[in-house]
Amino acid sequence: MSLANHVIAPPPDPLRLRFSIQCLVLFVCVCQWFVPHSFAQRPNFIFILTDDQSHSMMGCDGNEVTQTPNLDRLAREGVFFDRAYITSAICTPSRISILLSQFERKHGVNFNSGTSIAPEAWAKSYPVLMRNAGYYTGYVGKNHAPIGKGGYTSG
Repeated sequence: MSLANHVIAPPPDPLRLRFSIQCLVLFVCVCQWFVPHSFAQRPNFIFILTDDQSHSMMGCDGNEVTQTPNLDRLAREGVFFDRAYITSAICTPSRISILLSQFERKHGVNFNSGTSIAPEAWAKSYPVLMRNAGYYTGYVGKNHAPIGKGGYTSG
């Protein structure tokens, strides 16, 4: 094996390492100075919604077989809702109910019917309201919340 293709890095210079750490600390302090006070006081929200999961499916909810250490930690360090009430047993209308804070009979969106949320109603959804209040919002996973043509305008 030839050493010509391998680069051996010299040991780090202690003074250079110390200076780099000091610069990093200074950078963090300066960044904290420029963060608006209102952002520092507001809580973060992570809303996790799972599909087809009944009561007691996670370790934090009493299941001794299922191993869910990350969800258990989130539940322990955050807010865990130990009761769930649904407006529909179908995913699409249930998700829309959560996003709009409305019963299915109000929003009118149901499964495989060609119905969707009107843009005017979506503008009043909690993700949009949070974004308008200065929060960063995002969505990962199964959406099933159609927005657009065919939507209702009651929202």
